[in-house]
Order: sequence, then structure tokens, then C-alpha cells
Amino acid sequence: MRAADLILHVRDVAHAESDAQRDDVHRVLDELGLHETVERGLVEVLNKIDLLLPDRREVVLNQSARNGDAVPVSALTGEGCEALLQCIDRKLASTREIVKLSVGRSDGAAIAWLYAHGEVLTRADEGSETRLTVSLDPADRARFERRQGRLGSAPH
Repeated sequence: MRAADLILHVRDVAHAESDAQRDDVHRVLDELGLHETVERGLVEVLNKIDLLLPDRREVVLNQSARNGDAVPVSALTGEGCEALLQCIDRKLASTREIVKLSVGRSDGAAIAWLYAHGEVLTRADEGSETRLTVSLDPADRARFERRQGRLGSAPH
């Protein structure tokens, strides 16, 4: 089984054959059965913008501003790296579910697992229970359900 939540395709945008190389990569990913992931989770990292002539650079920057799945960067100078990280965070967060959980306070392993695999949004320790609101990837939610044998309460 081939699966990915996100694919980063780093392209040399300064290369004369950059568009043809993009098409080749998309074809290979399709052949690998990752068409759906490409449609919903591919980010094109347009590297080497520092090498572009001013006119071409302006075109690339304008096109990527309209396409939230293409991020111009320069690995050499670091330009655009923060925008790339934000794009990755946004893509990964879009697949997450918000769930409310109740875990025994003495089950430190389960609580630690949630902190390690999700984003704990709220936590309240009440008596022998810890109530948490957690943002989890669906696969991690399923892992937690199997681990616990149940889920505290339904997502909202």
C-alpha cells in the first residue's frame, strides 16, 4: 500500500525544463497510485528563485500567490522558507479532526501519546479524569481508539 498525507515536490524553477520535469513527476506519482494524494496534498516547492531574472521571478511570484499549493523559495538564502512551513502546517491541519476525550488521570501513557501525536487544544483535570480537546489526524485517531478500545466522545 502506498500512502502519503503530503508530498513536497521540490522543483528547480530556474531550470529551462522545469515544467516538463513537473509533468514527469506527476506521471510517476500517478503510476504509483498516488493521484488522489497529488490532487489534495501536493505542494510544489519552487526552489532557486534567487537565480531567476527579475521578469521571470515576478511571474513565478504572481502565479504562486494565486496558487496556494506552490511556494517559491530559495534554499540558498532562506527566502520563502517560512511561507513553506506555513503551507505545510495548513495542509496537514486541514485533514485533522477535533475530538473531545476523557482519559483516566492515572493513564499518563495515553495522555503523553495524545500530546505526541496530536495538538492538545484544551485540558482540564477533574477528579480522576482528564478531559482533553485534541486535533488529531484520522489515522492517529483510529490508533488511539484501538489503543484505548474506545473514544471518549464524538468529534465536534
